[in-house]
Amino acid sequence: MAREHFSLKSQYVWLTVFFAIALQVQVSLFQSLDYVGLRLNLADFALPFCGIFILISLFLKKSEWPNWRRPFGYWALGGISLIIVTAALNGRYIIGEWSSWAIINKTLGWFILCAYCCAGAWIARNSREDVFKVFAYVFLSAFCVITLLNFIHFALYWEYNLRSLPHPGYYIEGFMYNRNAFAFLFLAAFIATIFLKPDRKHLKTMHCLFWLLVPLCFLLTGSRALWLCAPPLLTLAAAFYRTLSFKTIALCMALGMVSTILIVPQTIERAANPLKLTILIAKQGDAEQQYMDQKNMNKEYDNNRFGVIKESLLLYKSHPITGAGLGSVVHAQNEKYGKTISVLDNTLLWILTEMGALGLFGFLWVYIVMLRSLANGWNDDANSWFYKAAFCLLLAFGLFSQFHEILYSRFLWFILGMALVLNRAEGSTSHLHGQKI
Repeated sequence: MAREHFSLKSQYVWLTVFFAIALQVQVSLFQSLDYVGLRLNLADFALPFCGIFILISLFLKKSEWPNWRRPFGYWALGGISLIIVTAALNGRYIIGEWSSWAIINKTLGWFILCAYCCAGAWIARNSREDVFKVFAYVFLSAFCVITLLNFIHFALYWEYNLRSLPHPGYYIEGFMYNRNAFAFLFLAAFIATIFLKPDRKHLKTMHCLFWLLVPLCFLLTGSRALWLCAPPLLTLAAAFYRTLSFKTIALCMALGMVSTILIVPQTIERAANPLKLTILIAKQGDAEQQYMDQKNMNKEYDNNRFGVIKESLLLYKSHPITGAGLGSVVHAQNEKYGKTISVLDNTLLWILTEMGALGLFGFLWVYIVMLRSLANGWNDDANSWFYKAAFCLLLAFGLFSQFHEILYSRFLWFILGMALVLNRAEGSTSHLHGQKI
């Protein structure tokens, strides 16, 4: 066991709070006409220092190595790493040059995800059981605050013409830099809200605030994938959510809907294009022109996406077993158009195209193993809610990734790391369940 003087308050809790907030902030660097940019997370800048701290604590035996929940293990992360590195080498062989997209964004990016997974596992392994609630409370609180700040900025810029402010983008996207990345973050917050039951009455306020923000997120993200996920989300809420009554939820969502429509009447028509909510808003000023401009932009974006999908299928047909190599989709676009017009917004198709049938089989095998491992934690009385939430989040990832490439979402892998490890209480009795300590 970890030594008692390794303070929970000074070490684990503060790291948990930091990651719960920093994982919701993203930036994109080095964008150019021929490079879509390096997507970084605020937590990435602190990750090397956290890694050094963790390694020192392990070396000095002040903490324990993560003990994974079977059948998941280091072999799973190692297997995916082997697939990605092999695909990068294959891309170098087929393309004839190293792709910065493949090496930096995909290969190096994957090892960063592994680091987040292991960091989450280390914290969960060595902390008290309440670390899961600490993470969930801070994660949800940060999500609500960031979303409100983004909405205020959005309204001031577009509705009240404070153009001296930085451009907020055309959609609500928090600090995730991308509306679909924000939509997936919202899914995580939604699932956490369903399973997290406040142990103090005043914490119900956070739940009310979240449900107040639900209409805002659905209306102003402009993410059609989010709306496709709405039926299973509502079904999940109906089956498991018991914190607030249906009347309270309905009241919060009604207030959120009315507030959103009243505060951003001109913008909501354009931003809510997937819902065709024009009957709710009278066209005012240049709202009609904004609506048409955005409609044309969405049409061009969709055409680009479908074009990339067709080209990726051709690449797959030429290399069905091993794939066309990491970075081949971006390289094909640069060869044909002289620039990258769109990423391949389908995780399964991206893996199949660039890593082939063998790579896809490996990814799907690890995905199934993770689901099974999370299900093995449902019998833990103290933290079963967290394992169920992580299980549902992984299912949501599987659905959402059919419409967008979200494999590299940092917060997903940190949460999975926390859920896929045996905590100290479980580890002390895991031999009863065939686990090896």
